Amino acid sequence: VMLGSCPAVGGYNIDQLSRGSTDPYVPFNWVLDDIQNGYRLSGEAGKLYRLQAMTMSHGEADQGRIHLGQLTADQYITKLEALRLDVENEAKNRTNVNESLPMLMTQMTTKFGQYAEPLGAPGGPNDEYPHIAVAQFNACRTNPNFYLCCPLYIGTTADGAHMDGFSYRLFAGHYGILYKRIVIDGQRDYKFLQPTKITRQGKVILVEFH
Repeated sequence: VMLGSCPAVGGYNIDQLSRGSTDPYVPFNWVLDDIQNGYRLSGEAGKLYRLQAMTMSHGEADQGRIHLGQLTADQYITKLEALRLDVENEAKNRTNVNESLPMLMTQMTTKFGQYAEPLGAPGGPNDEYPHIAVAQFNACRTNPNFYLCCPLYIGTTADGAHMDGFSYRLFAGHYGILYKRIVIDGQRDYKFLQPTKITRQGKVILVEFH
């Protein structure tokens, strides 16, 4: 039996999602409630409980903070890992299951919405470089507990800011595929599709993938 929950608030930045947030709605506290209730329900059913994975579709609000000079991409990833580790440790303390917690994440897009059009170079006065998206990509390459599900730019928008229904179903399917690989099949060394070598000769560019 698999239990799932969605302790989320739209438009929140990483600090608002994390432990210690002073906002009226704190998703981190909801995560703890969900773990506790999952543990309780499993016990009542005579089953064992463990937190198998955590999904994260996020980044737009913090892309805006980078644009305003309130955050850096490295700080965002550090905070994201702190959030993952806080949830992992709480799950260990509440369930006595000593396992690392994989975070499965989508890569945010600057294809549409507030940060759709690149207006300048990184660090420049009109910087709209996709800092968060690039940081998410690099973090999933280097952190063994981060796994990239898929980039959101493959979807289409319904209103200029949100995906349409088909795209959300598509991303849910990608999450399901990644969940099976990481949790069910145990492929913790899984690598997402990414270039391994790029060669340019004049107008011809050759990209090799693993």
